[in-house]
Amino acid sequence: MGGEGQAARGRAAGGSGGAAGLFGSAGWRPVQLPGGGDFEGGEFEGEGGVVFIEELEDVSLLGGPGAAPPRATDVAAAKPSAKRPKVSEEDPDSQPRKKKKKKKKKTLSAPGKPLPAETPLPGEAGGGTSAEDLERSEWAKLGLCLPIVNELHNQGFVTPTRVQSEGIPAALVQGESLIGASETGSGKTLAFGLPMIEALLLDRSAPAGGAGPQGLVLAPTRELALQVCQELKRFAKPLGVRVVAVVGGMSQEKQRRQLSQSPDVIVGTPGRLWEMIEARDGIPSVNLQFLVVDEADRMVEYGHFAELTLIFDRVREESGEDLRTFVFSATLTLPPDFHQKFKNSAKKKRPKIQSVQGLLGQVPFTQKPKVVDLTTERKTASGLLEAVVPCASSDLLEATLYYILASSEGRTLVFCNAISSIRRLQSLLRLLGLPVCALHAQQQQRQRLKSLDSFKQGKSSIMLATDVAARGIDIRGVRCVIQFHVPEKPDTYIHRSGRTARAGNDGISILLVGPKDSSKYHALCKKLKRESLLPEFPIDASLVPQAMKRVKKASAIDDILRTRKKKNVERAWMEKNAEAAGIALDDAQAHESSDEEISHRDSLKCKKLQDELNKMLADPLQKVFDRRFVTSGANSKEAMQRLKSLHQSRSRHGETAGGPFVVGREGREAVQTMRTAQQRGLQKRRRDE
Repeated sequence: MGGEGQAARGRAAGGSGGAAGLFGSAGWRPVQLPGGGDFEGGEFEGEGGVVFIEELEDVSLLGGPGAAPPRATDVAAAKPSAKRPKVSEEDPDSQPRKKKKKKKKKTLSAPGKPLPAETPLPGEAGGGTSAEDLERSEWAKLGLCLPIVNELHNQGFVTPTRVQSEGIPAALVQGESLIGASETGSGKTLAFGLPMIEALLLDRSAPAGGAGPQGLVLAPTRELALQVCQELKRFAKPLGVRVVAVVGGMSQEKQRRQLSQSPDVIVGTPGRLWEMIEARDGIPSVNLQFLVVDEADRMVEYGHFAELTLIFDRVREESGEDLRTFVFSATLTLPPDFHQKFKNSAKKKRPKIQSVQGLLGQVPFTQKPKVVDLTTERKTASGLLEAVVPCASSDLLEATLYYILASSEGRTLVFCNAISSIRRLQSLLRLLGLPVCALHAQQQQRQRLKSLDSFKQGKSSIMLATDVAARGIDIRGVRCVIQFHVPEKPDTYIHRSGRTARAGNDGISILLVGPKDSSKYHALCKKLKRESLLPEFPIDASLVPQAMKRVKKASAIDDILRTRKKKNVERAWMEKNAEAAGIALDDAQAHESSDEEISHRDSLKCKKLQDELNKMLADPLQKVFDRRFVTSGANSKEAMQRLKSLHQSRSRHGETAGGPFVVGREGREAVQTMRTAQQRGLQKRRRDE
């Protein structure tokens, strides 16, 4: 307040020229303090920093929370009056001293790329990295201007990934379009985001009022669109480039307000975007510099065909020849004759979007795009371990899932093919005492965001999800992915597995194969071009019966609760409709009495089962030995000490001395369990040889 007040006072003392230069035709009206205080007499100088107060109307702020990004022309006009003239301390009435000419600072941009006046310099950004150090960084060698390089270093991005190293230089070329394919978690968002931010940063000549966005990013799911928007904001906001998200399930009025501030980049899903583009609701035009299609192949699967075609047609009509189009995905496969098709596309009718090939035929490329394909034959991350667990029955499938979740540490993501399976598993796992949340398409957007936030913050270490979470979602620390159902397509398997082992880290993907999925599993391995079937994840067969007992108890409780809930819903529905129709239900009292008796019996049965389950859950899911026969498998010194300490602890709590007790072991991540099993298998093969 004090600094702004001093600047305002300096402008007032020098006339209205500074104000007019900064805010155009906006009027400035001095406001008198209640009580007739004297602003110029110095009465309030130093009192809380208040020096001058003015009332402004219809003025856009140049900075501060929620303010529109400053334009280069505005800041340049504001500079002469933005600083209070320096006055001699000995003679306050003397004229301001003439400033000495200072040496020009080194231009912090790549050669031939002048920066706008408001771009923060490395020293001003607080990063502490010198311009010389930034110029020598790997990011600067890609051709990025130094303010962006500075932001990257400030946020811990020191070395670009392979897709960024090969994609960014191509995307920085004026008028160049790009098709990029790389493994999951390789940094594709920055590969298309940084060149777009730089181009918008360096080109501030477009008028702000009434102009449409300069960049449009299309994503298949709401969660991915919000994530991409947040990632771009990390680098765009400090540099004055505005990015907003437009997705379904959220307040349309709020999105209108955000769009009214003329954002530079819009990230959204095709449905809501087309709705607002068609109505000219906050998006007056789509005369774009950049069009990005993220997870292009997933767009086809979700069936956004109509919206995509309409958006592409509108962009093609309203954008000029300088449009640059970026298409990215982890499983994008170009047809062998793609370049020949592109060459002849002007002579042929554009294909319908029924496949990735059709999508690429519809995307408005203004010229032949450059292709950066870094996918390997496996198409999965190099640090990913893959495993399978065959299950002979559906009960064993649930018991195996519980066994892995209960005996392993680390954040785990479980994928299911059906929402009904997610609801059942969520209920079972909660009854079994595991911290679990769910994410699927039938949830309200607020619930979906809440579940994601809970999983990211560690409140729930297990998340059950449909393929809504399979594409692009970047959640740090996911150590294990379990695919409860065999996916229908190999691309789905790759993207599910890609939620772990991201950014050079390791992780494991475990596929559970039920009795009816054996043929589907073999077909999947064949489509993935695996030389053999996936290795089996090590399961301790002695613990599976314990897990099965617990799951069956929880299942019995769940069946009672579901039946009771279903009856209550049906009864409420009948009463509501009978009341609306003016019909009296027959034998209502008799039914009510009978229902109460059944409900009471079910409650007692449910309580008994819950007590039995709680007793089981009181002990960890570990091997059980009889303390009277501690011989094979537990004869090491460490095991004997643990047996003795556990026995003493049990005795202190007054428990029976002659019964069996649990030998506890520290929890391990599934990745470590798999690696240990692989090492043991390798040692055994060497001994056999």
